[in-house]
Amino acid sequence: MSEGLVLLSGGLDSSTLACNLARNGSRIEGIFVDYGQSMAIAEMRAAKFVASWAGFNLKIIKSPLDKSLAVGCLFENRPRKWETNFVSFLPQRNMFLLTIAAMYAQQKNIKNIYIGVIKTSATPFPDTTVDFFEAAQKALRKSYPGLTIHYPFINMDKASIVSLANKIGLPIDATFSCEMAADHHCMQCPSCIDRYWAMRCKIND
Repeated sequence: MSEGLVLLSGGLDSSTLACNLARNGSRIEGIFVDYGQSMAIAEMRAAKFVASWAGFNLKIIKSPLDKSLAVGCLFENRPRKWETNFVSFLPQRNMFLLTIAAMYAQQKNIKNIYIGVIKTSATPFPDTTVDFFEAAQKALRKSYPGLTIHYPFINMDKASIVSLANKIGLPIDATFSCEMAADHHCMQCPSCIDRYWAMRCKIND
């Protein structure tokens, strides 16, 4: 039986988290949620590769949002100018993902959910803070006692994630972390830029 369920988007952070857990002997499963985002196919492809590479099962959940909720660059498939990282903010996304993960975990009697949130230099989204995860865990425990939400990377920056990914041998190029383009790294969104500079720093070290 699996010990943990990892929310796996196919991006660098969640992929590194899942692979590090698997490489350290944790019995995990991954869960990928297609909520109608433009880049779902590319993310899913990356998530499938990561799960196969690290040797764990991946559950794919399709739960597309209603059009009235699917707003912002995650659903537009086009670059847009941005002044803050909130260009890609989707209200309640992490609560939505954690709820789906908890529903699946409860069916499988998995008590631990992992999410690959990291430290950023920009203002964090309100659903990526310790306070949020503690509140989400408290709420979800009302219907699933004993559930624990883990966010072990919350004090690690992107460069540290790249370093760990390289240490465990994860093929970083197989991950996908774009917030604007459906099938390639746009090199304009916050995720692409953070990924680029973190990888460049490690090359120059």
